[in-house]
This record gives sequence, structure tokens and C-alpha cells, in this order.
Amino acid sequence: MSHEAADRFSTEIQRSADATVVTCHGALVSGTSNILQREVKQLIGGSAKIVLDLKDLTYTDSMGIGSLVRLYVSASESCSATNHAFG
Repeated sequence: MSHEAADRFSTEIQRSADATVVTCHGALVSGTSNILQREVKQLIGGSAKIVLDLKDLTYTDSMGIGSLVRLYVSASESCSATNHAFG
């Protein structure tokens, strides 16, 4: 399923002055979660706000949920470090 899932997962990234929106399409599963991780981690620290739009996800498994949690933790740590350094 991971090869098929990779063919069905995609993202769109839209940047504005206020936020960067990452729209996910397809199945966020063990074979695709690394795609989302890679794309979003590049955005952390470069955008004031990152929004994950998950309404077009057709399926997610535990790896997909774990990926979302890891991204949340990475973004939170980045934000905390920035606030600590400048606040």
C-alpha cells in the first residue's frame, strides 16, 4: 500500500504575509508521512504561522498521526526557542 499511497498523496503550499497554508491531499500513511515531514520542516522558522489544511485527507494511519505530532513538537520548540532568544 505504501507505493500506491505515495502516488495518491500530495501537498500544495500557499504563502501569504500572515501565514503559510499547507493543504494535504490523499492518504497520510507510513509511506507518505515523510513527504509531509520534509516539506513542513523546511517551513518552520521561516513563517510566522503554519496552517495544515487536512480536509482533503482521505485516510491516515498511526504513522500519519505521529508525523503530525512530531511536526507540532518541532514547531513548538522552534517558537519557544525564538521567544526565549528575543523575549
